[in-house]
Amino acid sequence: MIELKKLFLQDNSEAAFFPTTFKAAKSLKLRFYFTNKKCKYGHLDLRYTSSKECRVCRIHKNKSLVQKQREWYKNNQERVSAIGKQRYYANHENELERSRAKWKLDSNKVRTTNLKWINKNPGYWKHAAAKRRANLRQAIPAWADLEAIKKFYAECPPGYHVDHIHPLQGKTVCGFHTVENLQYLPAAENLRKSNRLEPDDVRAA
Repeated sequence: MIELKKLFLQDNSEAAFFPTTFKAAKSLKLRFYFTNKKCKYGHLDLRYTSSKECRVCRIHKNKSLVQKQREWYKNNQERVSAIGKQRYYANHENELERSRAKWKLDSNKVRTTNLKWINKNPGYWKHAAAKRRANLRQAIPAWADLEAIKKFYAECPPGYHVDHIHPLQGKTVCGFHTVENLQYLPAAENLRKSNRLEPDDVRAA
């Protein structure tokens, strides 16, 4: 018992603030209690009032569960992707509003997070960029004024995005990449619009 007390003082000093029995901890509505006895797996630590489980055992179990979840996600990428897309489009407006709120709260943090993701997934990002370039090339007619388009992008005011009035990949209509089909929109409004055609905008591309 002396060795246990010595270990308790060294490694479980916070246990002095908790009762030594389950009943006492439950009556006081405390999260932990400390029996000063090892659990059946040999750990001397605080125990959860909710399950009588020792904290070290819970940590090990959680690590094991996290590992199993990671393996499941790794082996079910298509299913995870399908579920994620279904959830996103079922709550599309809410997701856009959540993204706008994050941007307004801390745009620098959003940029940093996005950059980390891009650096972590260079293959996917290159694929998306290449796909957009390909779609863009197909959307540029022979009569498009490329110099005017470049100037339009170069003169975009701070805090605004260059938006295609008729989206290049809209669900009901696809526009051209021409200066006549471009406009400046506040960043938040452009993110809200996404690839939709605004009903009030009847300008031709």
